[in-house]
Amino acid sequence: MKKPLLLTAAALLTLTVAQVTANAGTTAYASVTSLPGNAAYASASATAGDAATAGNTAAVSITLNGTLLPFSGRIVEERTLVPLRGVSEALGLEPAWKAENQMVTLNGPSRTITMQVDDYKATVGDHRVSLDSPPQLIGDAVYVPLRFVSENLSVKVAWDAAAKTVNLSRITENAVTFKTVKEYSEDEKMIIDIQYPQIDGMKDAAAQERINRQIREQVTQFKQATLAEAEECHAQFAEAGLPPRVFSVVSNYEVKYNANNLVSLRFIDYNYLGGAHGMSYASSLTFDTTDGKVYELKDLFASSDYIDRISGQVKQQIKDRDIYLFSPFTSIDAKQPFYLRPDGIVVYYQLYELTAYAYGFPEFTIPYSQLSDLLTVPLR
Repeated sequence: MKKPLLLTAAALLTLTVAQVTANAGTTAYASVTSLPGNAAYASASATAGDAATAGNTAAVSITLNGTLLPFSGRIVEERTLVPLRGVSEALGLEPAWKAENQMVTLNGPSRTITMQVDDYKATVGDHRVSLDSPPQLIGDAVYVPLRFVSENLSVKVAWDAAAKTVNLSRITENAVTFKTVKEYSEDEKMIIDIQYPQIDGMKDAAAQERINRQIREQVTQFKQATLAEAEECHAQFAEAGLPPRVFSVVSNYEVKYNANNLVSLRFIDYNYLGGAHGMSYASSLTFDTTDGKVYELKDLFASSDYIDRISGQVKQQIKDRDIYLFSPFTSIDAKQPFYLRPDGIVVYYQLYELTAYAYGFPEFTIPYSQLSDLLTVPLR
């Protein structure tokens, strides 16, 4: 992420509430007929030679609701990318391409996604988020990250390793929306860049307010704790005769799941207080949109058998991914943090909790199909 330009005037503070489903700025984009790669799709049975010509990528077939689609995706650095035009038509989206700045826009039924070629940042409505993999130009076609598109448009993704096929299926979203509350300020001491959601459309207004208040309080607590610690650090720097540093506090979120009367949110909080690097913290919140019930992992299952089942899956993924651990993994915790995705339950760990900082947040996705006999909620 680019470091914001430091203001020399008094701190600039903005607090806005913006509808995630906002669709601003799309009229400036060209029509779908001007998209690169419109002449022809790549074959769903693309050969290894085809993949090699696209920067040492591997081609994969894609199905939607069991039907083979007439284009292929490509695996680039362990991330699946799909051609913009192909996935747009298959999912019933309205894509657009702005050639002068290589900007990609996907207009979905309830939100707009905007991405730029080779940029790890994107917007969902006006909510800024990060990408694991950026859109890319491969040949004359624009390829976009499938996982990001699917999670933000409620499409379930399942990987068939034997057939080298990505299987997509549509899921129906809950009738709720999310408003992004933004706070940004910067001065000679501190940068504050905060985004958090407030849900709207739940039938139980009191439950909705409980959820929204919990989110607000979580974000406020992290910000206030960081600001207090920053003041102490500034004082220590001054006492030691060191030049002042610009510290920062950043909070952001993603809607990971929004279906079957369940919503699952993932939060990333970050602060920098003068060390070699800043520190990030992951958290999540999963709740029922009908009554506001907040779920712990155990609440999703009929018995404690899920602990051994998920632990076994995590152990296997650690082995398959050759993840270095500080100590041998034994089992998930009874209070294990998790969030939902359309394709499975994700259990995760904090930085340094299992392995080195360079590995990021260790996350392990357990497909619902591996847990279906234990689940008490409609996750399939």
